[in-house]
Amino acid sequence: SVYGTNAGLIVSEVGGGGNPRVWRTKDGLLWFSSERGLVRIDPATLRKNSVPPDVVIERVTVDNNPVRADTLVVVNPGNTKVEFEYTGISFSAPERVRFQHRLVGFEEEWEDVGVKRFVQYTNLPPGEYTFRVRAANTDGVWNEEGASLAMVVVPAFWQTAWFLTLAVLVFSLAGPSVYVLRVRMLKQENAKKQQFSRQLIERQENERNRIAREMHDSLGQELLVLKHRIQLSLRNPGDLEMPKETLQGYSDSVSGILDKTRQISHDLRPPELDQLGLSETLRSILARVRAANRFELVGEIDEIDGVFARGEDIHVVRILQEALSNAIKHSQA
Repeated sequence: SVYGTNAGLIVSEVGGGGNPRVWRTKDGLLWFSSERGLVRIDPATLRKNSVPPDVVIERVTVDNNPVRADTLVVVNPGNTKVEFEYTGISFSAPERVRFQHRLVGFEEEWEDVGVKRFVQYTNLPPGEYTFRVRAANTDGVWNEEGASLAMVVVPAFWQTAWFLTLAVLVFSLAGPSVYVLRVRMLKQENAKKQQFSRQLIERQENERNRIAREMHDSLGQELLVLKHRIQLSLRNPGDLEMPKETLQGYSDSVSGILDKTRQISHDLRPPELDQLGLSETLRSILARVRAANRFELVGEIDEIDGVFARGEDIHVVRILQEALSNAIKHSQA
């Protein structure tokens, strides 16, 4: 047991500068030295308190709002904090009554909190609970029955069984539909990719065919004419000197072949693009088309060098070439 001034002692702590501090006399009395004098205790007069303290739940609050402590405590959706205040009634050292509490349904074991007289719970899951508290007097005699109070935490509508059942039902019905829709979307995306790939391959093939036709119709014909002229000259080996007109014809044919070769190479990738930049390349394309056609062509090109990443500028060139080609073919200008 622990004794203090409320038990009749003149001080709450004994012990001073003297030595020894505790004496036990032959008659069994205990003597203690203190700063305020001697303290005597007769162990024969000490009696154990065998009466357990009564336990009372004094106050319950939900989100700091008081509720009745003698009925069922209801915690509605949106409430997050529940606090219990309790006490133990003992006529012997009531301030040293010790407590244990437990929230049945949430806690498995009793929690020993000493002389603390309140407990707080936050964010409890939906369900039914029972708050129990018990107390012991200074001699360790427990009131095992203690006090108890039932409590229910009401679930929100999305936490109820009917909502969860409905959600499972909706998911079970909608799941296959969502899956089918997703598969359909993936198939459509895949079909678009395949279509784009086919168009890309077709475009590449058309470009190859165009280059092949130009080489056949332009370079091929020019080379064939030049070949025939050379063969005709070889049939007259006695003529050591060729007429000036013949040599000039050969030169003109070679020049035409070179021009056609440059034009085909230019269409594949204009050399100005690497030498002068995108802006000058576009201006040169407009100038060539303007010079090769009879209709009036007006174009304004801003300074756009560096706007596009390297490798993307050729796409701008292709767009302009295609637009001009379509205009020449279909505008009937």
